Amino acid sequence: MYETPPLYLAIHLLIGAVSYFYPLLFLLYVAYQLLQLALDARFFLFSWEIKKGNSPIYTYYKIMQTAVGFFLTYLLQPYLRFTL
Repeated sequence: MYETPPLYLAIHLLIGAVSYFYPLLFLLYVAYQLLQLALDARFFLFSWEIKKGNSPIYTYYKIMQTAVGFFLTYLLQPYLRFTL
């Protein structure tokens, strides 16, 4: 599996959490991940790097991280005092 900094896990979870309030964001994120898969590339925002190599498993892993953020927000919504 590819090595990525923990920061990217946090970003994927945050995208999922915000997607709870803005579902279109999740669809755009999935489209972006599928585009990276089709191009066989990975784009790293903070280091401004594009690396060759991607796989369906890695793409699935990133999308599931985002889904976890979405479902955690869904579960915690009754306890949150704010909405976006």
